[in-house]
Amino acid sequence: MNAPDIAINAERKAWATVQAQCALAGFKADLIDNDDGCLMLIVSRWALTRSFSLPADVESWLRRVGAPA
Repeated sequence: MNAPDIAINAERKAWATVQAQCALAGFKADLIDNDDGCLMLIVSRWALTRSFSLPADVESWLRRVGAPA
């Protein structure tokens, strides 16, 4: 495995981790490729929908809305 593959796998793992955190907090989280080819997470529950471009932003938002750590 070369360095770019390792970086891609690490990015996918980070996104999968925040997807799991969202699920545990009761949110639906869909990972998509946005228009410029970068990954984006769409998080929703009831009438609330948010989009995030960075896993750290999702983690910060989950803390703000009181999701369990």
